[in-house]
Amino acid sequence: MIYVDTSLLLPVYVPEDRSEEANRVLASASSIIVSDLTVAEFHVGLARKVKLGNLSIAQLEATRDLFESHLQEGLLRRVPLHSSHSEEAGRLASRSTVMLRTLDALHLAVLAELGSPVATFDGRLAEAAHDLGFKVLP
Repeated sequence: MIYVDTSLLLPVYVPEDRSEEANRVLASASSIIVSDLTVAEFHVGLARKVKLGNLSIAQLEATRDLFESHLQEGLLRRVPLHSSHSEEAGRLASRSTVMLRTLDALHLAVLAELGSPVATFDGRLAEAAHDLGFKVLP
C-alpha cells in the first residue's frame, strides 16, 4: 500500500518526462491510496494543463473520465479528509525542520493516519516526509 500525491499521479495519466518512472512505482504497489486532496489537485492540474495549452478539452475529459473510472473500480482507493487532519497538519509542520506548505502538511497528515509510504516527485514534500520518518518513493 502506498499513498500517492498528485506530482506522481498526474504523469500516470498525462504523458510527461517522468511518466515511465511514475508507472513503475505504481505497478509495484499492492494498493494505491489517494486522498480527497489528491483528487482536487488532480482535477486542478488537468485544468492548468489546458490553460497552458498542453492538453485539449477533449483530452482533459478523456483523462478525467479514466481517472474517475479508476476511483469507481477501486484501482485507486480514495480516503476522505477529516477535520482531525487540519490539526495534525499543524503538529507536523511544527515538528518538521522543512518549511511546509499547507497542502503538503495535509498530505502528511493523511499519510500519518495511514502509516504507509508516500510516492511523490515533489522535492519539498519528500524532504519533509523523510524528516518526519516516513518512507518515500521513488
